[in-house]
Amino acid sequence: MPITTSESVQKLCSLAVQQNLASASQLAIAVQTYILMKIEALQCNYLLEHNSGRLLLRDRSAPAGNEAMDEWASFDMPAPAFQGEWAPYASNKVALFNEKGVFTGVQDRGHSEITPSFKGGYVWLKNQAYQMNMLLNTMVPVNDVKRGPYDFFIPPHQNTGIFLIDRAAGTLFMSDFTLSQTSAQLQVRDPGSKKAINVAYSQQTKTIYITDHHTPDILVINPSNRQKERIYTEHGILGNLTLDDKLGLIFAVLADASKEPAVLIFSIKDYSHQGTILLPGKRFSEVDDPCDLIAISPDRKSLMVMTYTDEGALFTPIISQIDIEKKQLVKSYNLNHEDKPVGFAFLQADVKAGTVVPFDKMLADKGIIHKIQLAALVRQIEMLEKDKDKPLLDQDIESAMSHIQGNFSNEEIDAVTEVTPETVTQMAQDTFFEWQGRGDMKPEEKQVFVERLSQMKADPKVSKTNGVFVLNWIKGLMG
Repeated sequence: MPITTSESVQKLCSLAVQQNLASASQLAIAVQTYILMKIEALQCNYLLEHNSGRLLLRDRSAPAGNEAMDEWASFDMPAPAFQGEWAPYASNKVALFNEKGVFTGVQDRGHSEITPSFKGGYVWLKNQAYQMNMLLNTMVPVNDVKRGPYDFFIPPHQNTGIFLIDRAAGTLFMSDFTLSQTSAQLQVRDPGSKKAINVAYSQQTKTIYITDHHTPDILVINPSNRQKERIYTEHGILGNLTLDDKLGLIFAVLADASKEPAVLIFSIKDYSHQGTILLPGKRFSEVDDPCDLIAISPDRKSLMVMTYTDEGALFTPIISQIDIEKKQLVKSYNLNHEDKPVGFAFLQADVKAGTVVPFDKMLADKGIIHKIQLAALVRQIEMLEKDKDKPLLDQDIESAMSHIQGNFSNEEIDAVTEVTPETVTQMAQDTFFEWQGRGDMKPEEKQVFVERLSQMKADPKVSKTNGVFVLNWIKGLMG
């Protein structure tokens, strides 16, 4: 059997270390190298679990219902998102464009995921690759929150890493592509906002540019030394932004409610104002949306921006195509409200997924473990796989279950096996637990700790069995 899944790679590495065939550090580096090879071959997806605050790196070929087997890595935000009431501000669709920025329609994106590469992020729609570098959460909290929603950004044309953003906390996290190391954690703005923290990255200057929907500033950050510089612009509050290195320009939405909708153009070199392009309609960011969508077409000739109009129907999306050289509106596309997209995606017809050798062959090719020893390890893994076919519960337990499980309803079983939000809140209180040795924990940290524990799930069959036996035990105690 070829060693290609995350589960089989983990088993092979574990056996190799146990048998002193390679050191743990050698194999850790080998696994990271293998993941990068898979990323370069477009064989992985980042999946953003908005509610739990987790970014998963998964194999694109992960079979439905067995995603965990092909989970290569994960990045956990410090806390899960707010668990209260949420409301959608957009559909789960993306607006599609060709390479020249011509709008071709909208399509549901399915899962909130992006295929990473060192050239940027891709989504696969209509069996073709479309470049899309930002994952925005389509839900916004109804009330003020302290954490979440979470957004994700993968800058194009770089191998430095990816960004995770916590809107409410006002923080930005930077991780490497394999999610194995957090390279930066920055406080971008004060906590409490529901608006997006907007990020653009320059490959030439190796610099991050950030706007926050609250100030007229451009925050300039060097990821290598984490130095920050705040550039004041005098034109008003800045919203979403994008940039192009070859043009040497930053394009930022003017998000100031006291001014007409427009795109401001700044020089990357000295941040001087290079022009203003007025936009039709109104800004979505003035209502519930975290930001106004903006992107540059792959041929660098068109700038795409989304606003809305109330003519005909309220909040009718307008996608404007702007000629960058002439700084003029070329064409506008009116969409149905139901088709309001959460992102822009540009066709990349020449992008195709590549192939990667199995992990065991890579180890042999690099001389880390001899191929004869690898063959023996693979045989051991095959034996372990056969053990997985054995029954989860032994015959005695199965027999007992068949006699007593009918005494209890599914609701009764769920009551002792499922953790409710009320239970989580109660368990986080000082009066419930003796927080021995953790007297320094804040109430928020205790809440997060218990929430994380509540997300750990046993096998459903095992959980149900435990629940039935607990209920039967309680029934026996009560006579």
